Order: sequence, then structure tokens, then C-alpha cells
Amino acid sequence: MLNRLRMVFSECGDNQTTIAKKTGVTPAYIWKIMNKDNVTPSDPFINVVCSTYEISKEWLKTGNGEMHPEKTRAQQIGLFVSKVMDADSEFQKNFIYALSRLEERHWEALKEFVDILIEECSDTSGKEKEG
Repeated sequence: MLNRLRMVFSECGDNQTTIAKKTGVTPAYIWKIMNKDNVTPSDPFINVVCSTYEISKEWLKTGNGEMHPEKTRAQQIGLFVSKVMDADSEFQKNFIYALSRLEERHWEALKEFVDILIEECSDTSGKEKEG
């Protein structure tokens, strides 16, 4: 498991301090994971790593399955909303840059989405929708 954990940390591009902040441990602990073979990460730490770096817990613990499992549409939307809610300026810049690269046909789809969202918000106005 340590080799797979090291792979995750090496591939993510974050330094040890950033990984530590994201996972709620000390940089020294991340250093131990990266350099020592006698470390046994706790389940809560493994859960945070899997959530933070979008890694399959099964893959991390056993090596079985895919490192990055395919997500359902609901999971993808949830991750996006989470990133927006916790957005730092870098994410916001990337978001705006991505919007600027949309083709005209995508803008039409985005407008349709916003129209549906506005309609849904006005329809629900405190009432549960039927259907």
C-alpha cells in the first residue's frame, strides 16, 4: 500500500507541505510515508487521501481495480460543487478560463441550463415538486 500511496503523492504534483495540509497531517508524517517502509497509515487518513485525490480505496489498499474509478454523473457534479464552494483563486481562474474557451454551441447549452435552473428555483419556492 505504501508504494501506491507514494505513487499518488508523486503524481499529484503537490509538495509534502501541501499534501499534509490537504490531508490534515504534518509534513513530517508525509515525509515518513514517502521515505520509510514501517509506516501504517490509519483508515481515516486513507479515507481523506482517497477523497482528496479521487482515488479508489480498494485500489489503494489492495492494488485491485482502477486507481481513478469512473464516477457517476452525480459524483462528478458533487465534486465540482465542492470545488466551487471551497474555491481558491486558482480554481476560479481556471473556471473562468475554461468558460472563455467554450464554443458558441456550448454557450447555447449553458444558457439552456441556466434557464432550467431559474425555472426550477421559481417552481420550488419552498414547495416540494411532484413527480
